[in-house]
Amino acid sequence: STNIIPLDILIEKDGIAEYIRDYYSAITGNLKILYTKDDFYIAEDTTYQPWISIMGHIPENMTEQQLFNMLSGYIENDKYIAVYTNIEQISVMLQKFDVLTYHEDFLVAIISKIQDIDIRLATLDDLPYIESTYSHSGHQQLFNRMSKKQMWVLEDDKHIKGYAGIHKDYSLGFEYVEPHSRRQNIASRIQLYIAKYMIENNLIPYIMISVENDISKRLQTKLESRFSKTTFYFYAKGSYEFE
Repeated sequence: STNIIPLDILIEKDGIAEYIRDYYSAITGNLKILYTKDDFYIAEDTTYQPWISIMGHIPENMTEQQLFNMLSGYIENDKYIAVYTNIEQISVMLQKFDVLTYHEDFLVAIISKIQDIDIRLATLDDLPYIESTYSHSGHQQLFNRMSKKQMWVLEDDKHIKGYAGIHKDYSLGFEYVEPHSRRQNIASRIQLYIAKYMIENNLIPYIMISVENDISKRLQTKLESRFSKTTFYFYAKGSYEFE
């Protein structure tokens, strides 16, 4: 079933920041509910390669063993390459699965400011430089974002000082500032520009931040961004490249 009523209930109860990634997966038709009880659900997310999204609040009458047994069928299924949840108890349980070898925790921040800045769209001529300086995505992912006109660069006298873009899940990312240009408000200028573009195109400007990235968290605080109340836990099988 593609019924997303549990997601609607959760957004009304906990706020969009807590479920924004699943929200965009749902409105693009990439979220399919596999199991639901009350406001707890397990869903297949096909925004990237298929992964499992586990959200909401664990039912009170569900034992830990019942939950583990149910999750095992999804986690050990070769179809799914990753698992994403905002439930800490689930995250602890996922650490018991040897098949999950990559783990990173994120916060969500929704950018509230916008600004007009002279920034241009990235072109394929910029791809070699961006590919050589951005390590979290491969050639095809970066090529796809540029082809979709969803990456921008800030340059000075034809010298790229920084760049950023919009991921396939509509989160702001791909951000990089060259070492000699840091502490010049490059990152904030690019983010504010892209936030303005997203709002003008009926998108919510949000960013996923690693909980260990203190620099990024300070930047979002400076931009007066609104943080999610919960942490999001991401696990994957093998290495993972983001698009």
